[in-house]
Amino acid sequence: MFYKSNTKSAEENEKRFKTSFIAPEIYQSYYARSGYSTDYLYIIKQNESEIINPAYWGLLPENITIDKRQEYLSQYRTYNARVDKILNNQNRAANFIKTQRCIILADGIFEPHYRSDISYPHYIKHHDHSLFALAGVYTELDDGLYTTTIITREVNPYFAEIHNKKKQGTFRMPLILNQEDESNWLSNDLNTSDITELLNSFTIKKFVDYPVEKSSGHPINNAEGIQPFFYPEQQSLF
Repeated sequence: MFYKSNTKSAEENEKRFKTSFIAPEIYQSYYARSGYSTDYLYIIKQNESEIINPAYWGLLPENITIDKRQEYLSQYRTYNARVDKILNNQNRAANFIKTQRCIILADGIFEPHYRSDISYPHYIKHHDHSLFALAGVYTELDDGLYTTTIITREVNPYFAEIHNKKKQGTFRMPLILNQEDESNWLSNDLNTSDITELLNSFTIKKFVDYPVEKSSGHPINNAEGIQPFFYPEQQSLF
């Protein structure tokens, strides 16, 4: 699991993704949100690409009510879903990859960078700090609420330099879609080959990154928390 941000206004999200919030009054921008939060992420669903819906981070089965969320996530930790396990039907997200895909709206993510076994959060964003789409799947619970998971894949060379400690034997990064692939991801017309191709894709737009301040080892959910931060111990002795 990693932290993510969406610091943009509701209007900026709607303009970028050419859609509208189902209930604009519930939207709240944020600087750092994790799967442990009880606050929403914001998604656009397959079959309903004209609407932005709130969703809880952490995929729940559709027959579970939201009051069981923490209990379920503490056992199964469905915040992220690995591409290789989706393709091999080895995780819960595989059940929804054909008919319940979504994109999660973001303008930055945090990844840990290790130096001397100490973790330093790095903030990663586009050069222009523009919004982008994370690939995911979603479920709709019996009480009408949505839950979602973010799809991850093996890192590219850029992310490998940042996320430099293996998790479950591999280096991972979130699947960030090319902008022109976002509508394809939400299309009902994809076959298995199309889905596999998108699962192995990644945006060609460039990123920048830098260390940010941490509190108890985690990013900070305020404007200062996404500003570059100087750690004296990270300075090279040359």
